[in-house]
Amino acid sequence: MPLSGQLDTRVSARTLLPLAAAVLAVTGLPVAARRLPWRVLLVVSVAASAAWAVSLALVDGGAALGRPIATNAEYLADVPRVHGLHAFLSGFTGHITVGSPGFAWVTHVSGHPPGALLAFVGLDRLGLGGPGWAAALCIGAGASAAAAALITLRVIAGESTARRAAPFLATAPAAVWIATSADALFLGVSAWGIALLALAARPAAHNPATSGKTLDSAPGKQRLPGKRWMGGRMGGWMGEWRGGWGADVLAVAGGGLLGLTLFLSYGLVLLAPIAVAVVIAQKRIRPLVVGAVAVAAVAAAFAGLGFWWLDGLSRTRIRYQQGSASARPYLYFLFADLAVLGLTIGPAGVAAVAWLRRRTAAFWLPAAALAGILLADVSGLSKSEVERIWLPFTPWLLAATAALPQRHQRWWLAAQLTTGLAVQTFIRTNW
Repeated sequence: MPLSGQLDTRVSARTLLPLAAAVLAVTGLPVAARRLPWRVLLVVSVAASAAWAVSLALVDGGAALGRPIATNAEYLADVPRVHGLHAFLSGFTGHITVGSPGFAWVTHVSGHPPGALLAFVGLDRLGLGGPGWAAALCIGAGASAAAAALITLRVIAGESTARRAAPFLATAPAAVWIATSADALFLGVSAWGIALLALAARPAAHNPATSGKTLDSAPGKQRLPGKRWMGGRMGGWMGEWRGGWGADVLAVAGGGLLGLTLFLSYGLVLLAPIAVAVVIAQKRIRPLVVGAVAVAAVAAAFAGLGFWWLDGLSRTRIRYQQGSASARPYLYFLFADLAVLGLTIGPAGVAAVAWLRRRTAAFWLPAAALAGILLADVSGLSKSEVERIWLPFTPWLLAATAALPQRHQRWWLAAQLTTGLAVQTFIRTNW
């Protein structure tokens, strides 16, 4: 501890792969972020994120990509037990705790709502069963979060701000766990839900490609790009109520994904401050209401099929205490979890969050993410393993890297990549 794993130095010819990827990232990503067309940059960011995660995992060999999700404690172990959607959901709560009649779900299934297991059951029913396809789903979803975060940041703070953060969103040390943990799937689903809400909240006159021009160039002194399109006839809460059917469709889609997120992991209800922030920052209210209705509709669908979220949470807390969590001291992990968070977002992420100021255009996203993380930390329900549990919060904290001085960007990027490579080389994680 505090990282869940063991000290185990592994240096071999395979280490050259992430080392080469790191050199390419340091030299190429800052240039790509400045010069590539926006849509191409989104694709490159996703590809770079996936490549960095996979190259790190391959330090332990090709089997390392699928092995972590194929253990007896992971979701795939319980896929054969699912027969029929209604029977599964209505009976799910009855098998969470140790000693449940008949059987108890394996550790990770019992610690999460049924949506996480359903995702892998769905893959299996499509003929894509096994750890290889499951790993591909998790890596693809986790890597795509870089694009979702960039889109959100562009809407909130302008394209120039988003471009400055792009290299860091693609290369965070969190990549160590993106290629080895089902929580990367949760990261992707939640990130796109937030991105769609942000898009739904855009005022009709908003042009994200030019809104960044309202920002001051000095780091830490950007102004929220609000007065041009948040004020005047576009300003005011009720004045922005009419968003059109297109905005409503985006809000429904975003709310639907965030609703599904609640059924992937109980703790991700604490992403709510970020979802609220991306709408409130644009002085809109309708997308928030429409999105909330969509979240409620997803919860109602699960309840109608037999699973009530609060009952599942209550039983999971019992299972949590039946496991190793009861032996983990609260006061130690109150601070250790934050130290682990610092490792997952890297030195550039830590420096950027410390640099954060209210006047910074990218303020809303990391501030809201910090609020959710601190609630999770103080609750005592996040004690260890936060390197994967808090993955869905990392891109929103890394949005703060847009405020780092551009003249030092490559040095900060090198520090990020070095941290990820060091964790992968010297620590054999449990995922």
